[in-house]
Amino acid sequence: MSHIGKLLPFLFLIVATAITYAQVPEQDNRCLDCHSNSTQLAALTEQSERFHIPSDFKEQSVHNEINCTGCHADPGGYPHPEVVGLIQCGSCHENESTEYLSGPHGNPLAVSLDLAPKCGDCHNVHLIRRSSNVLSNVHVKNEAKTCTQCHGNEDQKNNILNITNRVDYDMPNRAIKKGIHFLDLKISDNSNPLTCSRCHGVHALSEKIGKNWQSNYSIEADFCGECHTSETISFKRNLHFTQEISSLSGNISLTCTDCHQEHLISNDKYQYNEEKSAGQMTGKCIECHQSVRISRTFAQNVRGNSPTVDSYHGATNIGGDLFFSDCSSCHGIHELNSYTGKDKESVKFSIIAQCGSCHPNAAANFVSSPVHMAQGELLDSEESIARYFFLALIVTMISLIVLSIIGDFYKLYLRKKN
Repeated sequence: MSHIGKLLPFLFLIVATAITYAQVPEQDNRCLDCHSNSTQLAALTEQSERFHIPSDFKEQSVHNEINCTGCHADPGGYPHPEVVGLIQCGSCHENESTEYLSGPHGNPLAVSLDLAPKCGDCHNVHLIRRSSNVLSNVHVKNEAKTCTQCHGNEDQKNNILNITNRVDYDMPNRAIKKGIHFLDLKISDNSNPLTCSRCHGVHALSEKIGKNWQSNYSIEADFCGECHTSETISFKRNLHFTQEISSLSGNISLTCTDCHQEHLISNDKYQYNEEKSAGQMTGKCIECHQSVRISRTFAQNVRGNSPTVDSYHGATNIGGDLFFSDCSSCHGIHELNSYTGKDKESVKFSIIAQCGSCHPNAAANFVSSPVHMAQGELLDSEESIARYFFLALIVTMISLIVLSIIGDFYKLYLRKKN
């Protein structure tokens, strides 16, 4: 066989490949003749905006080497059927598809009712860019905007799956954009910021949040501890963590988000207001410490509706003092001061030392009366005597005034009668 004869199979393969690849752009061009022409689409369908495709989309898409029929079933002629095959991203992206179906977005009921978000809802359908591209829907700086298309959309609030069972479901449009993690994302060049997917996961959303966190609340502390190491170490040493583990109290357990919230997480670095912050902290503590259920679970006394507000420190807040003491001033923040197991004298000196941080002349009389005063609770001290005296004086004065008025009316009555 001549040399030319030996080369013929290779030449045939090269020519066939060239013809095949030459046909791909031609096929795509045929699709774009209609789908990039808004006027022509409008004449063919009422959903022209949905089916419109920019003529240069391939130049920007990661799928620029895939022709239209690589994702869509070959329409087989023109005009093609109204539905041209469903897109099956999982045929190429198998791992991502498996993860998606295992998470809440891939809920079988939601998928069957066409309520579940699809790949294109997050990644876009045709203009699919890499996540590292700042124009991508799933770029770290665009994640919140993408997620709020559903989470924060009033139309999604009452759908059949009741996906709004959390109070803060619609928060992203309001809360997250005011939170420290979002502010940090906007003003910093952090290459690994805390975005939606850092907490919730990417495709299998239940990996980091949801059922795992509900069944073992220490997972949340460990996750936050990836960045907030010292705070987590301190938190795991305080009663909010250790007592709840030993009591096996289940859903009563306290976690980071119970105090800081999930999304509207403030930070004094950007938006600290001392008066507001102290008031919020006191209110947040009272939410649990006035709860009958929680107090019974941990064998603690319920001391009125708002014991701190009724105390002197609470009164200074009501009076407008910008630097009043809140719960953390005495108890600490993450590693709470605990007097459990200490004898009476040790507790006494510990409290005096704590008071001395604000009151340099603190002495034994600082612990002679209750620290938290419940509503209706009177002090067994000179202060209570003064309180009784002034209450009696006020009642007496008001009574005399009322009697005087009654006497005047009686005199007026007698004059008219005579």
